[in-house]
Amino acid sequence: MSSSMAPLARVQAPLRRALASSARSRAFATVPPTLGTTSEASSQPPKSVARRPTYFKDKTVASLDDFIGGGGAAAAKGTLTDAEAYEIRTVEVTGPTGKKKTITRLPEWLKTPIPAGNENYKAIKKDLRGLGLHTVCEEAKCPNISECWGGSSKSAATATIMLMGDTCTRGCRFCSVKTNRAPAPLDPHEPEHTAEALARWGLGY
Repeated sequence: MSSSMAPLARVQAPLRRALASSARSRAFATVPPTLGTTSEASSQPPKSVARRPTYFKDKTVASLDDFIGGGGAAAAKGTLTDAEAYEIRTVEVTGPTGKKKTITRLPEWLKTPIPAGNENYKAIKKDLRGLGLHTVCEEAKCPNISECWGGSSKSAATATIMLMGDTCTRGCRFCSVKTNRAPAPLDPHEPEHTAEALARWGLGY
């Protein structure tokens, strides 16, 4: 009996020491600070956290009436009635093969006049045509092309060059880019022309 208790006593001794040390560490961790330390900490002013300054923009934006009243032909006619606003207009167009089909036109209140391009717009278009390059802006028929190519005093003109030709091999129904399973051969000079366009536009990256 005594021989079987000896190994158990040897195991219990290290276990007691470990439990005692953990109890002491818990006691030390929960000791409250002394009175002197508390008064010193309370006498110091709290550190202020730097916050981003608030600013307001004084940029003039269009009023809500401009959007409600519509633009272009709708503004000239005045406020549309519900029947006029929801009226479906169709037009007959002739396709490239000579076939005629009827398409639905957008209502007047959803149309906006396309602004005329400025000098930046004309310069970019001239460079693209001269170098035989294509852009997603043109091929996808983006309505904001004049705003991007034209730029302004606050933003630079931007254009997205479409590499490897103007034809895509995917048939996404929502996209206006031309599609073809077997597109024309690539232009071997396209990399040089792209580099030339970037050099003319003075892009840094």
